[in-house]
Amino acid sequence: MDEVRFWEELKNATGVSDSAVDRATKFSEALSPIASELDEMSKKTFAQLLEFMESVMESIDSLWQCETSPPYPAGRMLHFLKILSGSFGRCVQSRLNSLNVWTSSFSQVSKHIREGYKVCERWNEITVDLTDVQWRSSENIWEGEAFKDDFLSHLALRIQEVSQLRGQHDQILKLLSAEELRDGQVESCFEPFMKVSAFSYNDYTVPAWRAALADYEARMSPIEARVAERLRSELFTNTSNPAQTVRVFQRYQDLLERKNIRQSLTNERERLLTELDDFLGRVQSELETFEVNNLPAGRGLSLPARKMVWVEHFRSKADLAARPLAGFLKDLPSAGKVGNTYRKVRAELKEYRNKAFKDWCEEVDSQLRDPNDPIALEMNSRVMDFDTAQQGALKITYSERLIELVKDARLFEQLGCSIPKEVKMAVQDGMKFYRFAVQLKQAQGRIGDLQMDRD
Repeated sequence: MDEVRFWEELKNATGVSDSAVDRATKFSEALSPIASELDEMSKKTFAQLLEFMESVMESIDSLWQCETSPPYPAGRMLHFLKILSGSFGRCVQSRLNSLNVWTSSFSQVSKHIREGYKVCERWNEITVDLTDVQWRSSENIWEGEAFKDDFLSHLALRIQEVSQLRGQHDQILKLLSAEELRDGQVESCFEPFMKVSAFSYNDYTVPAWRAALADYEARMSPIEARVAERLRSELFTNTSNPAQTVRVFQRYQDLLERKNIRQSLTNERERLLTELDDFLGRVQSELETFEVNNLPAGRGLSLPARKMVWVEHFRSKADLAARPLAGFLKDLPSAGKVGNTYRKVRAELKEYRNKAFKDWCEEVDSQLRDPNDPIALEMNSRVMDFDTAQQGALKITYSERLIELVKDARLFEQLGCSIPKEVKMAVQDGMKFYRFAVQLKQAQGRIGDLQMDRD
């Protein structure tokens, strides 16, 4: 790549000042880890490109941070980032254009399409992070706008568009019968795209792509009517469980992104929206009328932990119900109102969740600090003893309360809660005692078996 060669040649040039040579040497050394691979990018797989990006990020960060006078110029870095973006984009285009994206089965091409999209998005994430976060506080401050390459952004959108078209087509193949597919001439729908290079995005190819897309939409119109009828019978059964209905809807969410299909199913979608609103209303009512007696049984869990399980149950259901609000229901007039209800319910659930965890932390902390509390005594008691009433038989004395503490802590950690240091140490001790107790019980059982064999 020219930038690498420029600094390599300059550091070895004659007739330049020592300071210029020293500056060029530092820049060349910063780029040396990626120098040989930059010219070989086209040979890399998508996975290798993603891995290589991390090395490129480290090298250009080192280049920008080099302690030289003057530092690496912002204008030159901007040009270099554009060159690198173009290189990554062309690699993606070359690989994706080599696929038979319209004739191969979706399962054969979907992975490659997703990976190509990821390459575009990841590089833009890297450059934005460098120019809008890391370099804002470095010695060599980036003072311009955050850099996000327009070419890669538009290419990512085109990849996403192709992926959606192929995904929708794949769902149509699964939804309609062989006769319906033949009558609707579904296999010929992609013919307009055969004349264009789908992933060769630039300003000159956009009109050809849009023309092909318009031709495709015209061919799809009669097919969409059949699809809407089939979806109506598939999606709207007599189930009164909105969560189950949402799951079925999500199987066909790509098809429901198509405007004509959405409009044909407006009444059904409004009915689902009403069901979701009613469901969220019931969750809100449960929160407002909460009673401890209504908590589900949680064997080996404390009251705060049982509350947490109860809250998480409703949270997962509410989140599931809310997914269509940002998808195939978002265009309905009442979607905003239902969305506000969801956000209110979500905030209340979060408040309950935080309170349950806080109550548990305070309860455990209080018990551990009180030397007379049973759990504090149990933490310092013996794991085993000899029962004089049973002729000195070995007795394992591990507390059920400590088991409960360990289970509680495990639950809260799995749910992303940050356990206080003192409580975490107590739990670790409890786990240690528990393992010893289990080992002793196993040993006790083996000894008992041996004695029985002797008798």
